[in-house]
This record gives sequence, C-alpha cells and structure tokens, in this order.
Amino acid sequence: MLAPGIPDFPIDHLPLLQRILVTTDGTVTDMLTVAFLEPIELVKISVTLAPSTTRIEALDLPEGSMTMRRRIVLRGRRSGRPYAYAETTVAADRLPLPLREDLMAGRVPLGQLWQTHRLETWKERPIVRERAAGDAGLHLGLAPEARLIERSYRTFTGGLPAFHVTEYFPAEYDTPDAGG
Repeated sequence: MLAPGIPDFPIDHLPLLQRILVTTDGTVTDMLTVAFLEPIELVKISVTLAPSTTRIEALDLPEGSMTMRRRIVLRGRRSGRPYAYAETTVAADRLPLPLREDLMAGRVPLGQLWQTHRLETWKERPIVRERAAGDAGLHLGLAPEARLIERSYRTFTGGLPAFHVTEYFPAEYDTPDAGG
C-alpha cells in the first residue's frame, strides 16, 4: 500500500511507529517522546556555517550562498538510546538571525525551533526509502548492513526552500511499546 502523500514507497510492511514517522508533517521529537515514554534530547554531532562551494539544487541556492549544515541525533534522555539521526542543509540567509543562532547552538530540535520562533513553514511531500544503514547506522547503534528508513524533504518559508532535511530511523525499534 502506498501512503497518501508519499509517492513510490509502500508502507504496509513497516511497523506502526515507522509508518507514522515517515508520513507525519508534525514534530518527530514529540512523537518519539510519546512513543517511548521518555523525554528526547538532541545530541549535536556537528553544525557548520560557510559559503557553499557548489550550487545547492535542493534549496535553489547558487554557489557562494551562506549555508548551514547540521547533523544531530535524537536520543532518550533516560535511556541514552538513539531513536533518529538527521542531516539538515539550511539556506541560512533566508532565516531570521535569532533562529540561525539557535540552529548553530544545536541544542533544540528543528520542529521545536520553528514553533519557538513562530516560523511559518510548509513541508513538501517526502521521499522515503528503505536501505542499508551504512555510515548513518553508526549514529543509531546499527550495523552497516542493518535496515533503516530514510525520509527526505524540503521545508519552505516565505515561498522559498529554506531547509533540506534527511531523517533516518531504524526499520524496526526493538521494543513492543514502539508500535512494532
């Protein structure tokens, strides 16, 4: 079965929580908090801000545009368990300075920052695929050959693409409380 709004990816083989995570346009952090009954914290792997060395098609940015790249893990505050890994490319000059500063600090999940800064956003339909974890699996405690779900989408503000987000989730969480 194909999910509404997700072209070319059948979701019927996924556990319930993964089906919800790949189809939501809500805050993933809040969903993980509810699913696993523990607060979720953001762990910053890296955040960089620099002029792009090439054109960034996904954000319709020419070479030399100020671009932020952010890599984070969402993990359980009590368990220390990694639930999601995300890589985000940001068109920095399309955002208000206070939001850029909070993004650079890397302490608050993206969806919560949009709410805090009252940023009006629109997310396009995600591209979803299942694949071997590879290097992304390191951030989720998965072996490179383990299966994961990748969801990629752009978020627009002011009619322009401002964020290109790629999120990674285990293909299954190993707890019956996770809906799988």
